[in-house]
Amino acid sequence: MTDDSSFGNAPSTAGEPRKLFRQGATCNTFLTRYYGKLVLVKEIRPEYADNVNYRTLFRKEFETGFSLNHPAIPRYLKLGEQDGKVYIMEEYVDGSTLTDFVKSDADYFHDLVNADRFARQLLAALHYLHQHQVLFLDLKPDNILITRIGHDVRLVDLGFAFVSGYPETAGLTPSFAAPEQRGKQKVDERTDIWLYGRMLQYVGVPAIYNKVISRCMQERPGDRYTDMELLQHSLPPSPRSRRRGKLIVALSVLLLMVIAGLCVLFVPSASHPKQEFSNSKRTDSARLVSAKQPQSAKAQPMTTTVDHLPAAPSTKDQAVRPSAQPAQDSKAPSQESSSPNTEQQRMLTDLHSMMDRAFNRYIAVLRDSTFDSNGWTSRFNQYEEKTTKGKNAIIRKYPNISKQYINEQYGLYMSKTVGPVIMKYLY
Repeated sequence: MTDDSSFGNAPSTAGEPRKLFRQGATCNTFLTRYYGKLVLVKEIRPEYADNVNYRTLFRKEFETGFSLNHPAIPRYLKLGEQDGKVYIMEEYVDGSTLTDFVKSDADYFHDLVNADRFARQLLAALHYLHQHQVLFLDLKPDNILITRIGHDVRLVDLGFAFVSGYPETAGLTPSFAAPEQRGKQKVDERTDIWLYGRMLQYVGVPAIYNKVISRCMQERPGDRYTDMELLQHSLPPSPRSRRRGKLIVALSVLLLMVIAGLCVLFVPSASHPKQEFSNSKRTDSARLVSAKQPQSAKAQPMTTTVDHLPAAPSTKDQAVRPSAQPAQDSKAPSQESSSPNTEQQRMLTDLHSMMDRAFNRYIAVLRDSTFDSNGWTSRFNQYEEKTTKGKNAIIRKYPNISKQYINEQYGLYMSKTVGPVIMKYLY
């Protein structure tokens, strides 16, 4: 197969049909093939073909587009003239205008993942233009294409863009123009920022973008974001970042729950260590009294004042007496044990009440919210700080109850209340 020597001088192969692709106010665009590949050929409409201003605009568009290299900006391939008609050949994008795409699927950008892709790709394209001293200015749904595969963003038609070599050719579309454009005032990066917010508003992104849109579309340029980089840092976290943040939060809380679990598994069960120590002490005392009691019984007959003493105990009484006293002492721990149990119940009531208040204040709202990872981390930190202070106050309030036991109950109750929220957050 050989190349036709005249092929490079014409936008299409001899005999290749051209199909009208889009009819604009000043240009018509045709779909044809160039070396077998689909391309777009844009021509000035016949009634404007001899207009010097439009021809200048045409050349400016090609020179600007030809110098750019960004995935969201179709490549400009060639500037030529055939049969007295000036044309621009550019890369064909298989997709539809944003206007048609929204009409066909009005809810598509309501999804956070889809909205995030659109917002970040459009912003990246505008940021690239600004880095190359180009203001788009004519940002509108008809100049944004959404690809058929992947639904990616493509910016088309640089005809009304502002570039330093052609300042007089900057333009606008009145229905989408920024306030300073309508007032014929000075334009800069903040003009494109206003238009960017208008596009987010047009497609109906989720409410999480409302703050960004509001600042983008401030009436006074000085109240908007100063540049695209600052705007980029102000976008809501991407769903991927949110998932990563969720994982970090979940792992942090899981670590806290594991520590609490380790306390339950490896710390000796000591519901009332002080009470057990007290009981042991009383038991030892009882045994000591029991050991000494017989000696006291043998010493009684040596008393000189016999008239005022009770009758000497019989041998049977002496045999019973040593075991009688310890029997009375053995009842003491049983009678006194009800007091520590009551104190334990009061402690648990105070602990759970304190943790419930903190849960309702900081954690409960997370069950039905769209907080980002920073919001989750902040609330968990506040919850942990509040409950730790409350737990320490309870430890001081109940000195007779083991600190280890209180820590154990603290961890168990946190797992019971916070655990379900974490699971819902993850899934």
